[in-house]
Amino acid sequence: MTLNVLIAEDELNLLELFSKCMKSLGCNVSGFNTCQEAMLEILKNPNYDLVITDLKQVPYSGVDLAKLAVAKCKNPYVVVCTGESEEEKLALARAFSDKVILKPDFMSNYSKIFSLAQERVNQVETN
Repeated sequence: MTLNVLIAEDELNLLELFSKCMKSLGCNVSGFNTCQEAMLEILKNPNYDLVITDLKQVPYSGVDLAKLAVAKCKNPYVVVCTGESEEEKLALARAFSDKVILKPDFMSNYSKIFSLAQERVNQVETN
């Protein structure tokens, strides 16, 4: 079974990096540089297993995208990433994400995403 991955990242170099990583694991990847474009994609095609998104985007945030993914996709695994380093802002973002998404993976360290993605790929392959 192939994992369908949706990535929304406004930093184009990170979007490319995440996409290449997921493709190297054998995933089907749809990448978008805005959450708005990714939300439109989910409305057209809700068949995503893994959603990776940046927290801060305009006009829709990664939390907005994650909320839609949870509502429309069948049991998606959602990863919300941020480059935010100020602890107070991180705590507020985590609390908000937890309320909206219900147990997301929230990362402020992008390097963790690769091991998490591999873990999810392994979960899907065993099902």
